Amino acid sequence: MGLIMKFIIKTISLFIVLCILAVALWFVLGPQDRESLYNEYLQPLTGMSFNETVDKVKSEINKHHSHKMDHQTVTIDDVMKDDLLTHAKRHSDPNYVCPMHPQISKGEPGNCPICGMNLVEKIIQEEEPEIDEEIAAKEREIKYWVAPMDANFRRKEPGKSPMGMDLVPVYEELDEEPEMAKEMAPKKRKIKYWVAPMDANFRRKEPGKSPMGMDLVPVYEELDEEPEMAKEMAPKKREIKYWVAPMDANFRRKEPGKSPMGMDLVPVYEEIEEDVSANGIVPKKKKIKYWVAPMDANFRRDEPGKSPMGMDLVPVYEEVEDQMVGDKMSNKGLPKIRINPSTAQNMGVRIEKVTIKELSRTINTIGSVSYNEDTLHHIHARSSGWVEALYTRSLGDPVTKGKALLDYYSPDIVAAQKDLIVSRRAGTNLSRASKTRLRDLNVSDEIIEKISRTGQSINTVPIVSKHNGVVTQIGIKNGMYITPGTEIYTIADLSSVWVIVDVFEHQLSWVKLGNKALIKVQGVPDKDWEGEIDYIYPELNPKTRTLKVRLKIETPQQRLKPNMFADVTLLTKTKEALTVPAESIIYYENSPRLVKVVSKNRYQPIEVKLGIKSGGNVEIIEGIEEGDDILVSGQFMIDSESNLEASFRRMMEK
Repeated sequence: MGLIMKFIIKTISLFIVLCILAVALWFVLGPQDRESLYNEYLQPLTGMSFNETVDKVKSEINKHHSHKMDHQTVTIDDVMKDDLLTHAKRHSDPNYVCPMHPQISKGEPGNCPICGMNLVEKIIQEEEPEIDEEIAAKEREIKYWVAPMDANFRRKEPGKSPMGMDLVPVYEELDEEPEMAKEMAPKKRKIKYWVAPMDANFRRKEPGKSPMGMDLVPVYEELDEEPEMAKEMAPKKREIKYWVAPMDANFRRKEPGKSPMGMDLVPVYEEIEEDVSANGIVPKKKKIKYWVAPMDANFRRDEPGKSPMGMDLVPVYEEVEDQMVGDKMSNKGLPKIRINPSTAQNMGVRIEKVTIKELSRTINTIGSVSYNEDTLHHIHARSSGWVEALYTRSLGDPVTKGKALLDYYSPDIVAAQKDLIVSRRAGTNLSRASKTRLRDLNVSDEIIEKISRTGQSINTVPIVSKHNGVVTQIGIKNGMYITPGTEIYTIADLSSVWVIVDVFEHQLSWVKLGNKALIKVQGVPDKDWEGEIDYIYPELNPKTRTLKVRLKIETPQQRLKPNMFADVTLLTKTKEALTVPAESIIYYENSPRLVKVVSKNRYQPIEVKLGIKSGGNVEIIEGIEEGDDILVSGQFMIDSESNLEASFRRMMEK
């Protein structure tokens, strides 16, 4: 055994050595020697020449590289054409990195050994384009130098500002400046005058210093291109009424000057039309009714002066007085509020008129289909007997008018037949009474005539249906003994049915006899039925607080089946009423309110009494009249302001 293993090991070693020598010889030989050697020794074994074998190996390598590289396909031909630098870059540059671990990079696609994510290709930043030399060569000329903190300090040469800061250059505009930049550039404005920063009344036509030693600030002329909105929002020109001392309002002069404390007098301007006060727009002209002391409302004078406490009297205007009196006489003490039109617009105030409209309402509810109890028929026998033949045996069987339901034997009917036969043979007048008795026992005229004609009695007589319908109840079986009290059949006519619906308590005022209704059932989705309210039940359900309403529906095709559920829409009759939008109502615990427009820019909350609601509108029973203007938006803030003012007045009265 040991000799065999030694022989095998020596053989394998010799084979490996021969393979190494063959490979070395293969690389030492030239291309022509390789081809001749391959064709001489290997072609008989493989069946392919040297060139065919090389081409096949190239195609397999190309397929392998094309499948492995997703973003770029590198074939064997490309690799063979690479120079040394490109070949090294292809196999050494880490062109693929992990998104979560940038330190992991490879020269070819693959997976991250840490998180397993696919490597992504690096984004190679493109080189920045070269700057156009012609544009870069253009120079901008410096127009002047300006101080960073004072645009009015300008010099033609660089230097220092009065605060010790370096002057900043201001350049001439370039010809290539974009059109948008030209449009957005500030327009040239002319200086109107120069004003002191802390005193707007100190004005000069030339730059200089203010009394406090500060540089005067330029005020520019208005530009023609100034936006319309800016013109509208610009302060309006106001005339100076008089000049007053800043620390003493009683020191007044018609011309500017100094106060006793050496301070410049402050101008007091005339009131303008748009001047806004605490309650809104102040009227254009206000007449002073009298003057009153600030701390004593009973101290009044016709002229301005001093109060006993040495304070200036305050003017009371006629319009304000009338407004306060009117507010006290208004609807239950609710004051009127004056709002500036611009303020009202910002509040989103929207006004509508009170109108008369037709209100209608629909009630959506659920109902259940049931038999029309007016068309239910009960079948009974007029006399006792035994059922001999039963023709209608099952519930739901259709029944036709005039069709026999069963045959039964009755001793009373047989005895009445014999009395008729005997009376006919005797020729007496008793035959008429016998016929009447048979009719009372529900024997048909055909059978009575047959008995009179043949003179023979019939043991079993039929019970015939007098109505069309279906059998809803059977009380007998074949061979049973029946009496007049036995309910044999119950037959229902489905040509009309009832739909019982529930209506809530607050909807009862809309429900009237004869109102139409639309019915829809899921079992027959392609059909809508129309019915009407046939009966309103007198008793309210104490648990659900609903009332049952009965609808009668004609169904000639009998497609509505009892116990079906139905979606019912009750249609109510229209009603003319004074209405307002539901969104205009302000609900309070005791009574709702509306905000009414009493005059231009003046509003007042009023209490109203509401009626029915329908289609986004509410009926007003009491409180306003047709044609009044009310607020449908922004009324809550005005109502709150009115309540607040009313509270202040009650506090003052106490």
